[in-house]
Amino acid sequence: MENNILEIPNQLLDGQNNTSEKLERIERKMDSVVEQTADLKEFRTETKEQ
Repeated sequence: MENNILEIPNQLLDGQNNTSEKLERIERKMDSVVEQTADLKEFRTETKEQ
């Protein structure tokens, strides 16, 4: 029983690390989407001006 209690913090830490890694991947994808959207907006503006 005592071993289970001692494992709980490690399991929580592992879960937190997993969540952090997933969040970092999502943030990188969002950054990419924002950058692509800005490029498309700029392209659209340049095309309209011509």
